[in-house]
Amino acid sequence: MDEFAPDLKAEFVSSDLVLVNLEAPLTLHHEPILKTGRNFSAHPDNAKLLSHLGVGVACLANNHILDQNEQGVLDTIEACEKHGIDSVGAGRNIQEAAKSVIRHIKGKKIGIINFCEQEFSIATERSAGANPFDIIDNYRQIKALREKVDFLIVTFHGSLEYHHLPMPHYKKACEFFVEAGADIVVGHHPHYYGGYSYHQGKPIFYSLGNFFARSLRKDPEQFYSYVLKVELSENMTSFSITPIRIEEKLPFIKKNVGFSKQIIDDINREIEDNILFDEYWSRVSKNEMNRIFVRIFSINNFFYKIRKRLPFKSQLGRFRFIVLKNSFHCESHSSLLRMITDIVYKKENKK
Repeated sequence: MDEFAPDLKAEFVSSDLVLVNLEAPLTLHHEPILKTGRNFSAHPDNAKLLSHLGVGVACLANNHILDQNEQGVLDTIEACEKHGIDSVGAGRNIQEAAKSVIRHIKGKKIGIINFCEQEFSIATERSAGANPFDIIDNYRQIKALREKVDFLIVTFHGSLEYHHLPMPHYKKACEFFVEAGADIVVGHHPHYYGGYSYHQGKPIFYSLGNFFARSLRKDPEQFYSYVLKVELSENMTSFSITPIRIEEKLPFIKKNVGFSKQIIDDINREIEDNILFDEYWSRVSKNEMNRIFVRIFSINNFFYKIRKRLPFKSQLGRFRFIVLKNSFHCESHSSLLRMITDIVYKKENKK
């Protein structure tokens, strides 16, 4: 355990509060739900490792927390509690999942609220899961918490995977959360480090990247990330970022390796320039068009692979149904689908 990220541990334990996005249920229960993508799980003893690193709050609202069904969610919360870690963003029902965490630090009340886009993991009135991204409910949650705390942190799990830039709807939502009362918004899910911007003087970090992950995807970009360190004073909030690289499946501090401040600045410039930002997502939509259409109209994973080469019509099947569900329910996927269909419509309308 002492060998795990020793240089990072020193930085973590010296902090007043450490938050992480915990993107796998900590459970021995194996009951994978029906979904697109992989079903994750990790041993409950991993909560002990998080505690050893100084983690104080585990953010559980993400697209994998329900991977091993409701018991996996409950086991994760229990494992965190056992090792003195608060959890936020998930619960045995939607009311519990929506609850915030308040920590008292040096005479100040720090509030944390966590939610995620709706992708196979969402709690309901009668079932466990994650706190969903719902612009109206989230607004009310932030406003209620704002009245109780001195500093409010929103952690938001969403946007499209494997992109350094946030999706347009995601960027807009993050800005709205600042308007609702957030002092800082921190995003995750894309697996790539992203840029940051300011809205009404408050910082928004769209994606920190992977801190610790084992992936089958051979893509070096996902092995670089950064730890965000925020310092609060009476009249201002300052921050610094520590570059991280995953080597031999472990995270290490790597300054100016893999990416630099200049690369982050270039991403920030693209985020802030509306023309460049729109052009980027227009290119992505065009590039993703065939893959999205092929996936939606395939009956199962086997035919999905075949149809990439041999297009033909098929009847609605189980695989196709869950792909359709994810395409319409997940805000990032539905947003991408809308952009793609707009491109197709404009093209057809000119004929």
